[in-house]
Amino acid sequence: MERLVADLGSPHVGPRFFHVAGTNGKGSVTSFIQSILTEMGVSVGGYFSPYVYDFRERIQHRRRWIEKEAFARLTEAAVPAARALEETELGGPTEFEFKTAVGFLYWREKACEAVALEVGLGGRLDATNVVHPAVSILTRIALDHQEHLGDTIPAIAREKAGIIKPGAPVISATGDPEATAVVREVADRFGCPILELGSGFEPLERDGAWTIRLGNVELRDVLPMAAGRIAATNAAVAVAALDVAGYRPTPDQIRAGLANGMPPGRMERLGTAPPIVLDGAHNLDAIRAVIEEVSAAGPLGAVVWSAATGHNAGQVLQTLAELRVSVIAVPMSHPRALGREEVAELARTAGVDFAESVAEGIAIALRTAKKSEQILVTGSFYLLAEAKRAILEAAGLDTEGAFEPA
Repeated sequence: MERLVADLGSPHVGPRFFHVAGTNGKGSVTSFIQSILTEMGVSVGGYFSPYVYDFRERIQHRRRWIEKEAFARLTEAAVPAARALEETELGGPTEFEFKTAVGFLYWREKACEAVALEVGLGGRLDATNVVHPAVSILTRIALDHQEHLGDTIPAIAREKAGIIKPGAPVISATGDPEATAVVREVADRFGCPILELGSGFEPLERDGAWTIRLGNVELRDVLPMAAGRIAATNAAVAVAALDVAGYRPTPDQIRAGLANGMPPGRMERLGTAPPIVLDGAHNLDAIRAVIEEVSAAGPLGAVVWSAATGHNAGQVLQTLAELRVSVIAVPMSHPRALGREEVAELARTAGVDFAESVAEGIAIALRTAKKSEQILVTGSFYLLAEAKRAILEAAGLDTEGAFEPA
């Protein structure tokens, strides 16, 4: 990756990068940082992994997806450097490395002052880790991708803490004492100041809304209580990161940035009856948090679930089965999805229903849940586009342009 960006003229040098790693919450933090800076009038980029609805969602400028023309043009511009690498002992770049390089080219073209940069997988060996960040941010760390990152929380935390660079401030919100200890150790070794969730900053419930405490200062009413603790925590992480980087948004800019920066597929509510919640929770830690958030908002009537490979799918589905609501396991069409037979077997083992397609699973959930009950669609970000399309089609709505921000 270092050779690729060097051959492209080092487009990764210049912007102030907010580098975000973690198991859960990293996409939301990345989105909130980009959105608040957008409200401040900053030329800011955003990079997201995985995308939920469209590939162009990965690479953004001021909350807008990369234009089709720009993506095609910059892809073409990066191809010669990628092909030249194929002739070296290093070999050609991976697809993710190439996409990341296209992002760097785009942000240079847009003259970005800052970029909120979400890690793809892990941190230490990730393609995004060629940058020297203005701030390194560690969100909640849990067991996931163990085949790549290790079988314990400390091992996973060490891989993710690989984004920490000498002297760059660190924001730590790992949610786990062992992970926090690892992040502290790495930050200390590199001489990095560190600000931790709970001591340096935190979300607070105040008078029916969420307040963010930052040191001795309280930013009141930044999110409605209905946004939930997960979103409030991620918002606090984003605001703390901006503060240590020297950005001072007004309370109104923070409120607008958070309101307009809710990322797709994270507690995304559709105005249907019954109400439908789309969330890409794909590991045990995330699924438990989402269940808590959804249940706090009202009764749950049905769950539609699917999974990609590598995410402890059996444990997640068993946890959903214990909810004692209708759970429908479905196969999805994504290349990384579990196969039909595997999903069917997991459903049999967990004692939940199985449907032959996402659309059929959605139809069953709509028939099963009462109008006053919520339907949760979860298990994988890859599920959500297929599910949302099925929901819109079932309602007789046009899906053209339904996914890209206005």
